[in-house]
Amino acid sequence: MKKHLMPDDIANDIRMERAYLGYDSYTFLVVEGSTDERVYKHFIAEDKCQIIVAHSKDNAINALAILEKDNFLGVLGQGKRI
Repeated sequence: MKKHLMPDDIANDIRMERAYLGYDSYTFLVVEGSTDERVYKHFIAEDKCQIIVAHSKDNAINALAILEKDNFLGVLGQGKRI
């Protein structure tokens, strides 16, 4: 199922979590994989930031691009395009 995850799915997940689950004051950190999640969780305030695993570098970058295009604030990303 993870291989079928698209950047739109990740962006929509973040939008829904902010709108419907009460995370309106949270920052979202989009990371490439579960290993990154395990590392970064030690550096965030869990009551103010939620980690979203994108399951690939391209998904992370493209999901951030989608949210940036929509002026969606409060999202950070890990990784860079080379």
